[in-house]
Amino acid sequence: SLLPLQNKTVEIINFALNKEVINVHCSSSEDDLGLKHIPYFQRYSFKFKVNRKGTTKFRCHVTWRGGGDHWFTVFNK
Repeated sequence: SLLPLQNKTVEIINFALNKEVINVHCSSSEDDLGLKHIPYFQRYSFKFKVNRKGTTKFRCHVTWRGGGDHWFTVFNK
């Protein structure tokens, strides 16, 4: 974006092929957003500001029934 420190928005939409709830836990070194449960075809979003050093990084751990498990870097400045 033109303003690197402006507010950012991350949106996660559950399009799981098995139509199950996904569990998402997102955090950065400055914020822990806690565990969220996202039903099929629903969305979860959050907003944040990039820190003054421009080093903000958000990662999300996504799990689902049956042992599914994956980490995503959703923002890395």
